[in-house]
Amino acid sequence: MLDPFGWTDVSMGTIRDLNNLRGSEILYTYMISYIKRFLLERYTTQKSGFEQVLEADGYYEKANLEDTSTGEQCYLRDQTVKLFIERGKSEYVFTFALIPKGESNVLYYLLHLSKNLTALEVIKDCFELENNLDYQYHYEIYGYGLKTADYYNQNQISLQLNITKDSYEVCMDKLDRDVGDLIKKNPEGISFGEIKKRTMVLNPANRRLYNEYINRYIDDKEIEVWRKDKLLSGKRVKLQKNDIIKLPQTYQISLFYKSKFLTSDS
Repeated sequence: MLDPFGWTDVSMGTIRDLNNLRGSEILYTYMISYIKRFLLERYTTQKSGFEQVLEADGYYEKANLEDTSTGEQCYLRDQTVKLFIERGKSEYVFTFALIPKGESNVLYYLLHLSKNLTALEVIKDCFELENNLDYQYHYEIYGYGLKTADYYNQNQISLQLNITKDSYEVCMDKLDRDVGDLIKKNPEGISFGEIKKRTMVLNPANRRLYNEYINRYIDDKEIEVWRKDKLLSGKRVKLQKNDIIKLPQTYQISLFYKSKFLTSDS
């Protein structure tokens, strides 16, 4: 657990060294509010620290500190995740935003950094009860991307979660988009472990919701699960890493049955 007094107390080199330790996980209090203030002097008195300690040269380039919009919050978070993946050599970055009561801007992020998928799975399980899905995930950039603040501001109607919709269904919708699309592209089969590896940074779902999502389509006979060359049957399959998820052959070749799974608009 790293809880520095200021951003200069922990260098990006230290983050890399810790990430390189076998089995390591880092919980890091990252004061985004300090970074925003620091950006005002990144080309003058604080240039050396910004480039040599944080190694953030080339990041936050389009930050507009007078902009308090959701789009700007998206951009700052996006750049933070990108920074710790690329410069900190973290394969997985989980961000938990802390916002003072009555305000809308992030004060700091609690970052979970790791190189191990299991570590990401566990931290998601731990934060499930504390997660505020309508805030954390309406950005649609849980994984890092290169979208600009203007893009998010222009697309808020489509990006924001429907806060009247149950968060469980929100997770299912996002899994349809990420996991469902991956299964469609691999009709002959893909392992459950590979599915999680490729998609878990893209959505709010934890292991429990991944299991429930796959079982939803097993119950509908839209997909099959194979374990050691045997087709699993029954309700509530407890998925294992090496289980193979595939589309039933009958749905792939039938001219008379159009699979709901294959035609999902997720």
